[in-house]
Amino acid sequence: MTEPMQVSGEGDVQSKEMDTCESSTVGRAAVALNEENLLPMLKIYYSRLFPYRQMFQWLSYCSTDDDVAFRNREFSFTYPNDIYSRWNSFKTVAALKEHLIDGVPVKLDIGPVYPAPAKDHNSYPKNFDPVQREVVFDIDMDDYDSVRTCCEGATVCHCCWRFMAAAVAVLERTLREDFGLKHLLWVYSGRRGVHCWVADENARQWTDPVRRSVVRYLSLMDGATVDFGPYHHPMVKKSVAVLRPIFEEHIIEEQQVFENPKTYKLLLSMLPAAMSESLHEEWQKSSLSGKHKWVQLQKTIQKAGKKSKRGYDDSLDSIEDKIICAFTYPRLDTHVSASMGHLLKSPFCVHPKTGRICVPFDPQHATEFNPLRVVELPQLLEQLDEWAEKHPSPVAETTDDGEDDDSSKSTLKQTNDISKTGMADAVEVFERCFLKPLTKSIRAERIKQREA
Repeated sequence: MTEPMQVSGEGDVQSKEMDTCESSTVGRAAVALNEENLLPMLKIYYSRLFPYRQMFQWLSYCSTDDDVAFRNREFSFTYPNDIYSRWNSFKTVAALKEHLIDGVPVKLDIGPVYPAPAKDHNSYPKNFDPVQREVVFDIDMDDYDSVRTCCEGATVCHCCWRFMAAAVAVLERTLREDFGLKHLLWVYSGRRGVHCWVADENARQWTDPVRRSVVRYLSLMDGATVDFGPYHHPMVKKSVAVLRPIFEEHIIEEQQVFENPKTYKLLLSMLPAAMSESLHEEWQKSSLSGKHKWVQLQKTIQKAGKKSKRGYDDSLDSIEDKIICAFTYPRLDTHVSASMGHLLKSPFCVHPKTGRICVPFDPQHATEFNPLRVVELPQLLEQLDEWAEKHPSPVAETTDDGEDDDSSKSTLKQTNDISKTGMADAVEVFERCFLKPLTKSIRAERIKQREA
């Protein structure tokens, strides 16, 4: 396995192949970012590059009812020195933009929609409960530390990103096929994880008990321990079918499953005692590769099953699936998904420690997504300057907020600054993979209702 390559402060290391484990704890921008210069950079970002029009189109859900879905939405803000402000809401996207530019929060979280503007919550001492909220999932690389050997803690590389890609693949299949959901937004968290926002109308209405039931259905992991329950659910088999090629073709070698003491011990602990001792003794004398040892383990399990008195031992049959899931099945933060009231970091935020933008990514190409090459705040501002140098003639800038800040129906005009930078790619993915299909679906449903 290739040793991890550390990214320098100048970011001059380029990933050539997925087998090269380029790694970084915080990335290029963090070297330049500090409390003194972060806020001025964020002010420019909020003023010129944050995609207000697209975010409003999403969070309003093309509302025709005075944009209730937007103006009753809760936003929270984190400011320097960990000052935290909840229960914020805005009548228009122009008001949100003004708040971001004037207040310059280092983090923006999105919460649920309430029956009235969230800022008025104190006027409703009773029954001020969420009325709708996207179902959200949060997967953090830290939760894979028991099985990843290439990195640990805040460090991320291509090799351990495969765990995130595997999680995306499993949840994509399960949420779409088992639950019939269609509108999934996948977002890189800016450091070491991924978020999924489920925006289907029926899912947004799910109560907390329903959400908890969905989480239980999806949860197979307790730390590094796999629990299939009293019987082998078809969902498990379908998940293993997705995960098997990832585990066999990449994880075994990249994470040195049979060579690293941590993962090797975990694998042996999942086998029956006699089988574990026999294979350990044989492997200690063997020079077989990890992949060849895996094939040998599979044959040993099959042979032991055939020798069972019943003709085949179901408990042995599940060992292989449990090993694959122990190394690759999604580790969900259940508390994030189980409550309508939970707030989650907004897409297109700037991670204050890495400087990376929390960009959407295409789930069909999650394996190719490179978290170490995500566009960063200082890089964006440099691109704006470079564009200005190449185009010195005055260019009339448009705005996102329109002229009437009090009107929720203001015409929203997209600033062309985004097209001058790497933000254009991130916004294109957001629109293509999520926003346009969502908007098309909403409009089609409204036409159908009118014609009924």
